[in-house]
Amino acid sequence: MNKSLEALWGVVYGDVSSLDQFNGGVVVFETNRIFGGDSCFYYTGTYNSSGADLSAQVKITHFSGPDLTAFGLQVSGSLQIQIKATREGDKIFGTMWPVDQPDNCLAIIFVHLEDLPNP
Repeated sequence: MNKSLEALWGVVYGDVSSLDQFNGGVVVFETNRIFGGDSCFYYTGTYNSSGADLSAQVKITHFSGPDLTAFGLQVSGSLQIQIKATREGDKIFGTMWPVDQPDNCLAIIFVHLEDLPNP
């Protein structure tokens, strides 16, 4: 049985086939909004889901450490990205790219970590 999409998810992106070439962080999907981050960037955005399909528009904003993104772009402020993905059980597999560079795609995988606590 699938866990709720509204949850805490681990996320890895980049060259996910190589253990030393990917980046990772955490995200929360909640009421069509995304919140999350990693050690150098935080993420905010929106998502839509229909069946197993998921699309998202996310702003990644630099706040600490190196400002080089997984796309190879230096960002001193923020960068808008697009995500298209498909849910398969407790994982979501897809691609992401900067909105102004659709050919600069990276793999992205979300893994369900924890249901959100009840209010």
